[in-house]
Amino acid sequence: MEHVHNLLDKEKKLLAAKDILALDRDLKSLSLPKALKVESKNGLHLSLNAPLSKEVKDYILALKPWRKGPFFLDSYFIDSEWQSFIKLSALLKVVKASDINLADSDIIDIGANNAYYAFELALKGAKSITCLDPSGRFYKQFEFINLLANFKNINYRLLGIEDSHLLQKSFDLVLCLGVLYHRKDPLNTLKELFNITKKDGALILETLIINSKSPLSYTPYPTYAGMKNVYFLFSPSALVNLSLHAGFKNCDLVHKSYTTSKEQRSTPFIDSKSLGDNIESIRPRVQRAIFILKR
Repeated sequence: MEHVHNLLDKEKKLLAAKDILALDRDLKSLSLPKALKVESKNGLHLSLNAPLSKEVKDYILALKPWRKGPFFLDSYFIDSEWQSFIKLSALLKVVKASDINLADSDIIDIGANNAYYAFELALKGAKSITCLDPSGRFYKQFEFINLLANFKNINYRLLGIEDSHLLQKSFDLVLCLGVLYHRKDPLNTLKELFNITKKDGALILETLIINSKSPLSYTPYPTYAGMKNVYFLFSPSALVNLSLHAGFKNCDLVHKSYTTSKEQRSTPFIDSKSLGDNIESIRPRVQRAIFILKR
């Protein structure tokens, strides 16, 4: 089947990068423990059947940057840049308020990073989760954690949203968290999300918004908050209009908040500065908002 070969070619190319090949070789050489229990409590906690060796701890550091998390491997703490359980809490409230039954839902997470949210949703009983992210390093983080945790219902593909149609599958619940403002063509992105959402399914979209009652967008240049890849920041009503243009029958703003340095900050597990270190001083100050869109 042609579409399968296309997918594999894209993924093989990413996995053939020199640094990823080295990570793959090192991972195969490790003796890894197994998780006896996996729990969610302000992060993912794995109770292991044996201590982590020095070689395994060195490998964890070689996988940096750890953006999403945190992960607790017994007493070993992977202190990720994002305290992702904060966004998870808001996400689960939206799922509950929208009467979405995770146990009956095939889910796809666009821009899944290391699949932190997929692990959490699997613990909550989700039927299946497909992760899309074209990053070999984030895939190796996922692979490492899942070799310990052994979740059977998570499938990770090294693909971007522009490749999602190649899956030839639609989903009950589509997650797109922190992606839209990085896309040069947000309308086409929403159309791609629409196309992989089942009829009567839902898209949960989390993005940055500007504070305006008018249907406006803000296009920063050359950077926003030091990021070169931020192209469009919409007001809530502008995003609703764009969603309707993409084909969704409705789009509701259900949550908004300000990101603080408690949620995002630099740690020894990213080896760089974090946007969250000075986020309160960034202007114009924008909010993170969660919308639910129905097809």
